[in-house]
Amino acid sequence: MYWSGCAKKAKWGLEICGFAAIDVLRNTAFHLNAIQTPPIEGMTLLVYYCQIVKDNYLYFKDLSKYMVADAYFSKKEVVDTMLSLGLHFISRLRSDSNLKYKFTGEQNCKKGANKKYDGKFNLKSLNMKHFTEVVCEDHVKVYSAIVYSVAFKRDIKIAVALFYKNGKEVTRKIYFSTNLDLSADKIFRYYCSRFQIEFLYRDAKQYCGLTNCQARSQNKLAFHFNAALTAVNLAKVDWLNTKTDDNLQFSMSDYKTMYNNELLLKTFIERFGINPNSTKNKQIIAELRNWGKIAA
Repeated sequence: MYWSGCAKKAKWGLEICGFAAIDVLRNTAFHLNAIQTPPIEGMTLLVYYCQIVKDNYLYFKDLSKYMVADAYFSKKEVVDTMLSLGLHFISRLRSDSNLKYKFTGEQNCKKGANKKYDGKFNLKSLNMKHFTEVVCEDHVKVYSAIVYSVAFKRDIKIAVALFYKNGKEVTRKIYFSTNLDLSADKIFRYYCSRFQIEFLYRDAKQYCGLTNCQARSQNKLAFHFNAALTAVNLAKVDWLNTKTDDNLQFSMSDYKTMYNNELLLKTFIERFGINPNSTKNKQIIAELRNWGKIAA
């Protein structure tokens, strides 16, 4: 949304759909491609997003076989699309999702079909005989189970997360994967790392001019969107290759501050004829290079 001075009201602006690769070990994301959403005729927005995945999946299939998206995309059309492309899908389910426990006991000898299900899943009242605890921490507990999804018409692996604050449970969430062999703790961790993509767009908007393009044609806008997001990638790669503390998190603000300082320092050194290679000056330059950084 943006404020239109001509119309004197808030109006919908441009929308882009983005793909990013998530480095789970470093807990950070790298931009891959951004596509502007055009006016859609004759198809729903969800079908359009599925088509974008079909058009782009070859670019990132070699990076990973897992596609992670937020709860909006946890629909049968998306799940079927991912599996048809040889990908597995990870997302979050609604709390009232229609799931059924799998029956794992002995079948009786009566006539008729074997028993498939052992009751309906209820998030508020878990049947713990079907679950295995995989994560137990102060702020979260994660339980794993394989259930049948009525909406997807297939078995899925779910990770039910119970979140705690000050020792009291505050909420429950259901995460799932189409890969039944993927551990529930990885499902939970992969989905949570998805939020790193949001930081890409935040940094690109605040520091790389993502929303400042005044071009009108689609190809120029596409170039600008991808250039702004790629600039964040370049900064992040440079930072990862030069950082000295593994616990230090990437900050685009700090990165921009550091190189602004470096530009000023080089100007002063050249204008005043200062020797930057002396032992004393090296230490001072290193301190001034980090001047004003949030995480200095």
